[in-house]
Amino acid sequence: MHPIRALRPRARQRAPMPRLPHRRKAVVEAVSLLLAAASIGALVWYASTSRGGRSELASTSALAGEVRSATGAGQRPGGANTPLRRCTRPAFSSAARYGIWSKGAYNVFNNIWNEPSPPASGPGSQRIYVCNYSSWYVVADMPAPGQPASSVKSYPNVQENFSSVPLQRFSKLTSTFAASGPSTGDYEFAYDTWLNGVASNGSNEVMIWNYDHGQTPAGSPEAEVSFAGVKYTVWKTAGNGYIAFVAGSNFASGQVDLLSFYDWLIDRGWLPQRSVLDQVDYGVEICSTGGRPATFSFTNFSLQARH
Repeated sequence: MHPIRALRPRARQRAPMPRLPHRRKAVVEAVSLLLAAASIGALVWYASTSRGGRSELASTSALAGEVRSATGAGQRPGGANTPLRRCTRPAFSSAARYGIWSKGAYNVFNNIWNEPSPPASGPGSQRIYVCNYSSWYVVADMPAPGQPASSVKSYPNVQENFSSVPLQRFSKLTSTFAASGPSTGDYEFAYDTWLNGVASNGSNEVMIWNYDHGQTPAGSPEAEVSFAGVKYTVWKTAGNGYIAFVAGSNFASGQVDLLSFYDWLIDRGWLPQRSVLDQVDYGVEICSTGGRPATFSFTNFSLQARH
């Protein structure tokens, strides 16, 4: 069990993602094709987490949920259009604090890390609905009665674990995403990546905020840098244990080259030269949903790692 660290004001600090057994994907595109096949029969997926002793057992049928194209497309930085695939018939759902859906290299994790006893419904509750790793959504009603609306309550996310792979081995590490959220509340969509361990002594947490709706990172702003035409303000804490790239202008879908961010940090001496990658997550940090249930949708997630 990973310890939950001290909560800082507003956006920061939560328990790290679980280290589930790592199963490498052969080809991300092949997985997507299998998920979109006409029939995959009746399967049973077992998902568990190393934290909290909670586990979920769910059955899937036919397509692991219907995946269809939404009207229109997302806009990537640089102008390339990306189709959005909405989850309309989820194969799995869970309101458990650490409910997890798993397949292949990917996990979708409810992760209500800062609400000790979340209810199944009503204020303080959160439920994930999963068609597949690239098409899922969460319905949250935060915060619980008596809880502040300015601190992070949860980080529902899709993730892939790595076995401490040295960054120098990667020739490619890119990811696509698309997300949508409510017009009210306090939240941000972001990558959360862990290097040199996961919430352990000497580990580095590197976030990339693509869409900020009322939150502020930990630490202080230390630099500005642009990647793929997007300008970011770089926040960090003393000792570089936490670093956040916050986009100057929000964008709800796109593609990021994670290696570019890591190389920049290494060049500045904010990451060790021989850093290793342990985990990549993409999701939403939720503080408040504005006093009513709100839906956060995720489509078009992928992670291309070549090493």
